[in-house]
Amino acid sequence: MPLSKVGKTANGCPEVSLEKSRSASAGRLRAEVRPVREDRQSLTPTQPLVSKVTCGAIALPRPISAERIRPSATAIPVSARRAALTERRGEKALVLQKDLQNMEERLATAERERDWAMTALRQSESELQKLLAQRCTGDAVSDVRLNHYRVLLELLNLRCRLLEQWIEEEAALMAQQERHHAEALRRMEQQVQELATEVVEQQAAFQEQVAAMSAQQDFSLWSDELLRSREKAAEELGLLREDMQRQDQLWHQEWTRMQQDASRQGIDVADPPGFLQLEEAQEPRDDPEKPGPNGWTESLEGRATLATIPEAESEEVQAQTPGGKSAARSPEQPKAQVPSPTSRSGSSPSSVPEDLMKSLEKASDDKQASRAWARIGQFHQRQKSFDQARQAYQSAVRLDNSQHGCLANLAQLEAHAGHVSTAKEMLAAALRLEPSNKNYISFSRWLSGAS
Repeated sequence: MPLSKVGKTANGCPEVSLEKSRSASAGRLRAEVRPVREDRQSLTPTQPLVSKVTCGAIALPRPISAERIRPSATAIPVSARRAALTERRGEKALVLQKDLQNMEERLATAERERDWAMTALRQSESELQKLLAQRCTGDAVSDVRLNHYRVLLELLNLRCRLLEQWIEEEAALMAQQERHHAEALRRMEQQVQELATEVVEQQAAFQEQVAAMSAQQDFSLWSDELLRSREKAAEELGLLREDMQRQDQLWHQEWTRMQQDASRQGIDVADPPGFLQLEEAQEPRDDPEKPGPNGWTESLEGRATLATIPEAESEEVQAQTPGGKSAARSPEQPKAQVPSPTSRSGSSPSSVPEDLMKSLEKASDDKQASRAWARIGQFHQRQKSFDQARQAYQSAVRLDNSQHGCLANLAQLEAHAGHVSTAKEMLAAALRLEPSNKNYISFSRWLSGAS
């Protein structure tokens, strides 16, 4: 350390330049503190940890919280968010107050130490001046210099202690800042994981939405195709109805001709059971057997009513029996012999389709065999083979007496043949099995009127 300059007083005694030595020591202290400040600035390049004390308040750095940049995954109520912000602000205010108190205490301590050091330095300077004024010997100058150096050494020691304390505080603050940074990094990693989970969930939801939209599109296409097929089926059904009406007219003409031939021969022929007269929404006539002005329309409606009588139940989908479309047998035809089948054969299978015969052969019990005989009877009835149809229906009823459709068809065939009492008995048996069938009830009314 260089010595301070010593001059001569008026009486020839040496005079020490204390102001120059003080400025030199202050310059050395600034040079020593400058690297520490540069290190501190390099550690905190963005903003200082401790700012200037102004108006009795200290503005501490506010670390960037992870909650500020974290997008809310779920909707948080406004009241809960305000409560959380208020709580956070209260905690930050308490921390700032504690830090402010600590900094004020440290500042007061530093000011006291500074005042003591300046007082000691002034006392040392005054004593040095007094000694220099009293004694101007070389030993006195050496003692004065020694005392001055001691004071400077004490000041330097004090300054070093302050610098060490400041470095320790800076180290503690840096450690705390590192902890804050580590916590922020951990929160950011957690946020990244949550965002990844949300992205996966959104992708799954999007895939489900795409699947639902594709299914809806397929359903709309299927609905359009179904509507087109229904329209086409409706057109075909209209054509079939027109054909059926023309065929009904031809059958009616044929029946009229046959009835006229029979009346000319003196034979009394009953009306065909297919020509039923609907009593609903019509006024009753005096003579039910006498056709009215709209007899042709009533006969067609009656035939349509009889044609809707369900046939024997089967495992496959069966068409309805066109009972009203068959021509009546002439009185000259012999009565059919009633078969008494003990096995599953009772009619000639020469004209029966192979699939019906196979279903009859593959039947494992009486119910399946009865349904097979019912289908065979329906086939014969469509082919206008009424004797074979009657035999098949009787075989079905003998194997399973719960076949009310077969009983109704037998009643229809018997009514065609003119056996009204037998038809009534069979229709009564069918009504006991199926009392709510409107077609059976209408047929029963017709039989009652015909008798």
